Amino acid sequence: MLFSKSKPFLLSLIALVLFVIVVACTNQTSQSGDNEIVELKFAYSGSEEIFNERFKDPVENHFDHIILKHIEAHPGNSEQLDEMIAAKNTPDLWITSTGSSTAMFQKQLAYDLTESFELVDFDISRLEENIVDELRSRSNEFLGPDSNILGALPLKRGLSALYYNKDIFNREH
Repeated sequence: MLFSKSKPFLLSLIALVLFVIVVACTNQTSQSGDNEIVELKFAYSGSEEIFNERFKDPVENHFDHIILKHIEAHPGNSEQLDEMIAAKNTPDLWITSTGSSTAMFQKQLAYDLTESFELVDFDISRLEENIVDELRSRSNEFLGPDSNILGALPLKRGLSALYYNKDIFNREH
C-alpha cells in the first residue's frame, strides 16, 4: 500500500507538517505549556477513517501540539475550492493531483516553497529527482517555464497502470 507506515512516507509527512508550522498558515491557536497548539485544516477527498489512519493519527501522535481537522473535499475541483474560499474555510493543507496546481496558483493559494524548505532544513535532494522535476513543471505551468519554482511537496509516487480484459486477445476479427 502506498500510504503504509513506511519511513519515506512518514518522513515526508513530518517534513510537510514542520513546513506548515514554519510558514504559519491561517490557523486558530491557543497556548498550552511550552508549545502553541496549532489546528490545521486538511482537505482530503477520502473518508474520515482513512484520513485518521493515514494522516491525523501519525501526525498527532508524533506532534502533541498539532491538531489536524479533516475537511472532506477535493481541492482540485475549482468550484468546490471557490466555495471553501467564499465560506472562509480555506484549507491549510490539501492533497490533490499535480494537475490541479494551476488552480491553486490562480487562486493565490500556492507559492514557491523553496525558501520554506530551507527554513526547516529539508534536503529536497533526498527525493527522487524525476518526481521533483514533475512538480516543478506543474508548478510553473501558470507562472511560465522560466520561473523554476517548486509549489508542492510530493506525498507519494503515483503510478498509472493499464488493465485489460484478457478475452480481447481471444476475439476473432
